[in-house]
Amino acid sequence: MSADLSGSPRPVIVGSGLTGLAISHSLSMASIPHVLIGGPPDARPRLGESLNLEGSLLLDEFCGEFGRFIGPKEAGVLYMGDHVLRCDFDIARKLASRAYFRLLGTAAIPAFFHIDRLGLDAAMYERASASPWCQMIDAAVERVAVDPIAARVEALDLSDGTRVTPSYVFDATNHRRTVAKALGLEVETVGAPQRVAYTHYHPSPHDRSSASRSPCDWTTNLLRLYRETDGVDAMAWYIPLPDYISVGVSVDEDTTELSDEDLLESVRAAYASRGLTYRSRYPVPAPVMSLHHRYFAHHRAYGANWMLAGGTYASVWWLAGAGVGTSFAAARMATKLLADPLGAGRTYQDYLADLLPIHATFDWFVYSRLEEATPEALSRQSDRFVRTNVSRLAHAARIDPRPVPRAAGALMGWLVRNEIIMGGYCRVLSAARSKQTETMFGPMGASDSVQEDEATVTCLAEVIAGRRPLTDADHLLDRRVVAHLDGFNARGRPAWQSWVEMLRRRAGPEGLDLVDLRTYPLPDGRVVMTGSWRSGGRVSEEVSATYRLVGGRIVEIWTSRSNYEHTLGQRTRSSLRMLPTLAGVGMASRLRRRSSPAG
Repeated sequence: MSADLSGSPRPVIVGSGLTGLAISHSLSMASIPHVLIGGPPDARPRLGESLNLEGSLLLDEFCGEFGRFIGPKEAGVLYMGDHVLRCDFDIARKLASRAYFRLLGTAAIPAFFHIDRLGLDAAMYERASASPWCQMIDAAVERVAVDPIAARVEALDLSDGTRVTPSYVFDATNHRRTVAKALGLEVETVGAPQRVAYTHYHPSPHDRSSASRSPCDWTTNLLRLYRETDGVDAMAWYIPLPDYISVGVSVDEDTTELSDEDLLESVRAAYASRGLTYRSRYPVPAPVMSLHHRYFAHHRAYGANWMLAGGTYASVWWLAGAGVGTSFAAARMATKLLADPLGAGRTYQDYLADLLPIHATFDWFVYSRLEEATPEALSRQSDRFVRTNVSRLAHAARIDPRPVPRAAGALMGWLVRNEIIMGGYCRVLSAARSKQTETMFGPMGASDSVQEDEATVTCLAEVIAGRRPLTDADHLLDRRVVAHLDGFNARGRPAWQSWVEMLRRRAGPEGLDLVDLRTYPLPDGRVVMTGSWRSGGRVSEEVSATYRLVGGRIVEIWTSRSNYEHTLGQRTRSSLRMLPTLAGVGMASRLRRRSSPAG
C-alpha cells in the first residue's frame, strides 16, 4: 500500500521480522487497519529455526499455509561429554496426553518443528504486503517522540521523512529495542556477552542425492564443546531444515581468538568425532554470519499505548528454542492489547516472565565442567527444562477465557510445581564418543532398504497422479493394506484403488496430478510423502501422507481429510458430510473385490 497516513491514528508495528509479521497477520485477521514499518527480509541465514512446544503449537495458527518451509523435529539431542541426552517430542503418542491437550483447548502434535526462516519470513512478508488491512512503509525509525510523564509514544519519525502518529505501538525490533530505548525502560542484562557464528550448508546442485537424510535429520542436535577435548568451550547446533542444514556455535565473548570460520571448523570436527558428519552431504556453505550480543530482560513489557513484543521484551539462551514461540504469543495477544492495554499487558508480561527461569537451567548445560556431566545430573537438569516448558503451557491455559482449559491449566501447573509429573521424561545414553551417534540413531546414512521403500512410495504417487496404471498398485500395496483417514479405516487394496478412481472422477476432464513430490524416512522406519495436487490451473497447499512398508510392500497408510479439500471441496471438513463419499467408495471396492482374483 502507499504511505497515505491520513485519517485517525492506527496501530503501528515497528519491525518487519517474524515477530512483526505475525502481529500484522493477527491484526489483519481481525480486520484492523495498521501500519508495518520495515523492509523485506534478505537472504542471509538467521536464527530461530528450531521451535519449542509453545512455538510448535502456535505455528499452524500463524503459518499453516506455509508447510513447505516446515519440517518435523521429533526430538532434541544433546551430546555432552561421554553421554547423549535425548528428549522425544511425540506428545500425541499417548492417549492420556491427547486427552489432556484437548482439555487445554488445543491438539497434541506428533512432533515439534524446524522452520526454514528464509522461506517462511519471505512468504509471511508477501502475505502482509497483500493484506488490505496492512500499510507497509519500507523505512527505519530514526526518532521516537514520547511523553515521559504518561510514558506514551506520541510519534515516530522515519528515515524517509514520514511522521507517523500511532494509536498503539508494537515494538518488534528484538535486540535493537527501538521503542524500549526511547522510553528509557529499565533493562537487566543476563549472563556474559556472547559471540555467535553460524551459517547454512546446502547440498551440491549437481548431485542432490548426496544429501540423503540420516536418522539425525529429524532432531535438533546440540553439542557441548570442551576445551580439553575440542579446543574451545562452546555450545553448537546442527538443525536439519527441509532443503539444507543450519550449523552454528555460541561462545563467551573474548574467550577464544579463533575466527568465525575456524570456530565452525571446530564444530564440524567435534560432531565428526562423535560420528555425525555433514559436510560430505552438504558441501556448499552460505556466507558465515557473526552476532555479538547479550541476553536481557526488561522490567516492564507494556504501557499505556505500547508493548515489547516477544524477543524485544526478553532474550534468553537460544537453546530454549523460545524466540519464535514468544513472537507468536505476542501476536496472539495483539487484539486484546488494543482493547485493554493495561489489563492485557499485565497478563502478557506475567506469561513471558515464566520464560526467564529457563535461562539458569541452560547455564548449567553451557558452563558445567566435563566431570560434572554425569547421567544423573543430565537427567535432573533436563527435568527442569521440560517442567519449565509444560509450566508455560499451563500458564497459557490459565488465561484462556474458557473454564475447562483454565481448570486443566491450573491442575497441570500444580502438578508441575510439586514435581509430581514430568520426571525422567528424557533419557541418557552413555557410549564412547566415536560411537555416540550410532548408539543414539543407528547407522548413519539412508540404508538400501530405506531408499527402496522411498522409491516404492514414489511409484505409488505416480499411480495416484495417473502417470502409471492403477494396476501397478497390485505390486506396491499389500493385499490387506489398511488406510487410516482420520477416524475412518479402509481395508484392502480394492478400497484404495476405488478411492483413487473416485478422486480422478471428481477432478473431471482436467485430470489430477501430484507435483513437487518429496519423500523422507522417519526414525521408526515409516516413509512420509509430501506434495501438492494440481488440477487444471489450480495447485493445492502442501499435502502429506505416511506409509509403513513390510517386505517392500505398503501395509499401512495414514492420511487426512484435509489432504483432499482441493478435489472434494468443503465436505472434507465434516465427518458426516464425508460419509456418503466413503460409502460409495466402500461399495465400489466390494464390487472390485468380487471381480478381481486374490492378490
